[in-house]
Amino acid sequence: MMEIQISNGKGIIDIIFDGSVICLKIKRPVALDWDDLSGSIGRYYKCTPHSRSIPQQLTNNLIDGTNDEILNGLKDFLQLFRSGTYKISMNPNDGTFFPDQHPQGVYYNDLHLYNYYPYEDDHLMFTQDRETLDQERIHWYEQLISQGGRPKALVFKATQFDPDGPTGVRLFTDPMFVLDGHHKLTAYDRLGIAPELIIIDRKTNIKEEKELYEGKNLLAEYEYFLSPGQRNHIIYNAAWLGRL
Repeated sequence: MMEIQISNGKGIIDIIFDGSVICLKIKRPVALDWDDLSGSIGRYYKCTPHSRSIPQQLTNNLIDGTNDEILNGLKDFLQLFRSGTYKISMNPNDGTFFPDQHPQGVYYNDLHLYNYYPYEDDHLMFTQDRETLDQERIHWYEQLISQGGRPKALVFKATQFDPDGPTGVRLFTDPMFVLDGHHKLTAYDRLGIAPELIIIDRKTNIKEEKELYEGKNLLAEYEYFLSPGQRNHIIYNAAWLGRL
């Protein structure tokens, strides 16, 4: 485990929480996570269908690089993130859950969202639709893993905590967003082998986060990949939580 302090981060890659929606941004929002308001712990998830890339050298290191090579590459990569303290954990793969991102459930006629229950402490969320993945690339990883290779997926989470809570511990609704490794994770899944991960974790004060985005219309930033029904549900969600 390693801790890295970023002082002049560019904020290109970020996780924000406006009080109702958890959002991954890579220049602009690419994945959203919010309460399904069904009276339980159920949540909805939506991501763009488009793939994104990270620096090629870091990608190569995640396939066959040493731990030192990966960590050195991450020091430069983290300059793209918001200023703050980041904890880097390697290979914490026990109990990791990554769901199939096919739409489940239909509400408001066209909601078509991934509906899930965060039973695991760390639920790993794809930020690229499975249907857009390259099957040949997945097969290549299956062969590599079957032969003993252990390519690593890179994921990012912002561990939220309530400083006024009974213990100040993390909230359970913090998704781990996949930044790189959709093909690897699919290969691990098909082989029934626990994936190896590099986790970037930023500790986030939930009250400070809400204040940071208070009054800002984040919906205008991420509604570009939502259907009308999905947009309406988020607006209803925010109103129900008193965010509108």
